[in-house]
Amino acid sequence: MKQKIWLLITISLIVLLALKLPLFLKKQLFNTHDLEYHAARTANYYLALKQGQIPPRWAPNLNYSFGFPKFLFTYPLPYMITTGFYLLTNHIELAINSYLFLMWLTGSLGMLMLARLKTHHPWLTLTTSLIYALSPFTLLNIFIRGALGELAFFALLPWVFYLLEQQNQIRCWWYPLLGLIIGSGFLLSHHPSLFVALPLIVIWVLIKFKPQFLKKYWEKKLGLILAISLISQFFWLPVLVESQYTVLNQDAGLAPVLNKFPVPLSLLWPKLGYHWLKLKHTYPHDFDTSLGLASLIIISITVISLVNHFFIKKTNQTDFKMTYFWLIVFILAVLLMLPISIPVWQLIPLSKFLQFPWRLLWLTTFSSCMLLLNLNIAQLITNKIFKPLLICLGLVSLGYWWFTAKPIAYIHRDDYEWLEYTGTATSFDEFMPKWFDHEKNLKIEDPVIVNSLTEFNPKKRAANTVNQGEVEVLAWNGTQMHYQVTATQSGFIIQRTAYFPGWEVMVNGQQQSINYNHQLLPGRILIPITAGTYKVQARFTNNTWARQLADRLSILGLGLGLAIVLLKPSHLNYLKTGATN
Repeated sequence: MKQKIWLLITISLIVLLALKLPLFLKKQLFNTHDLEYHAARTANYYLALKQGQIPPRWAPNLNYSFGFPKFLFTYPLPYMITTGFYLLTNHIELAINSYLFLMWLTGSLGMLMLARLKTHHPWLTLTTSLIYALSPFTLLNIFIRGALGELAFFALLPWVFYLLEQQNQIRCWWYPLLGLIIGSGFLLSHHPSLFVALPLIVIWVLIKFKPQFLKKYWEKKLGLILAISLISQFFWLPVLVESQYTVLNQDAGLAPVLNKFPVPLSLLWPKLGYHWLKLKHTYPHDFDTSLGLASLIIISITVISLVNHFFIKKTNQTDFKMTYFWLIVFILAVLLMLPISIPVWQLIPLSKFLQFPWRLLWLTTFSSCMLLLNLNIAQLITNKIFKPLLICLGLVSLGYWWFTAKPIAYIHRDDYEWLEYTGTATSFDEFMPKWFDHEKNLKIEDPVIVNSLTEFNPKKRAANTVNQGEVEVLAWNGTQMHYQVTATQSGFIIQRTAYFPGWEVMVNGQQQSINYNHQLLPGRILIPITAGTYKVQARFTNNTWARQLADRLSILGLGLGLAIVLLKPSHLNYLKTGATN
């Protein structure tokens, strides 16, 4: 009977989300802040793979076809998944929409599994998963912001806590496999959110579990953590080492952050229907930054229950440490989203990692869900009150979902336009090589020309640039170029490619140095030559020490992870002992 109830709860949640599935099956994108960028990135991730980049690190067609080191510094998990969907659907916009729904469903089921594990209370489990799935933060990221990275992070977060709660199952055959998938994906999801989440998780583990519990099967646990950490190094090590070569590493100061604090009232008052409430003096953004009425109710009930327990009933027989922990997390997150926290932002370099204070809304949503579960676990309120509370929270969440789970409008481009997208697919060109100058390099539009640059006028357009030689392009894409030039005098081969470490040029079979610091065309690949005929091959490689080491560490981590999953004890022993370990 219990299994039937849990199956019914799970199906009910899936059916509820599936009511919105037709929105995600359209071959057009929601008109959001970022989905245009994500579609262009998906197209370039696909092109990079097609052109032989494993893993993709250079976006071949972005930045006006000069190329862009986008995937060196941007969380890769969303584009791994969207590219997979693109290969299945042969439509970029449908691939993006499929990803959005998959992450929505994944996060909802993750909270369902976590809540079921902690409470074994069917209706509390369903209500908690509804609050998580239909929260303002979740729907904001899907329908208004189109934030693929944050969606992946938020979808995997409850699964991470589920696995941590299940540490005693480490020797079961399924645990290392699920741990590798969830853990690796989590570390590759959205690094700004991870800077807050990882310390939080460590503190939670140390408070939640006794040392004796953590020491149980510690070798296997550490092995799994090490494997997960190593697998993600193909992304993390180059980010830490090579970001110094981009404008991302230049300190913009605290000024941009000071304009991103939500007005206090906007945290309390939901912006239903996006345009129904015209409180322009309240909202500094064009989207809802509210905590959510469900979260506010949970916090209010928690505080009232604690006060009642200690000051009215005057009893202290229950361990409330987890309740305190998540209540403190909620309060700190709210305070850090208010302008009064500016001294903290000045003291701690949060702005460099988080960019926007309202990103901490994920913390308030998750902590309120955990508090709801702990209200039941710690028996802070009676069943007489708890049942009406669940009904109220469920109705509040469904009401918000009814009004806001829809796009404002749609946009559409065909796949060719996405594949040929010329922008940088970033908000502030933050991954631009620090030596590259847009204005100067756009003067020459040809893929390859030969010019001495002695009479070059940087104020004139490409049509006025003299090609002082003959060029025959043999093969060309954004990752590899093969061409032949004949120069009548000494000068430069000027290639329409932005330089970044990893680019290599072979001239007549010999590796040639690249001039990328020329004052007239800064940041562009220039190859110095004398008069003569040359066969040139240029390609983007992973031949930097950071990428070479990172790729080897990831392969090592993958091997270690597979060994943990496949090797001793055998799967048969896992299945026999899994239920009792």
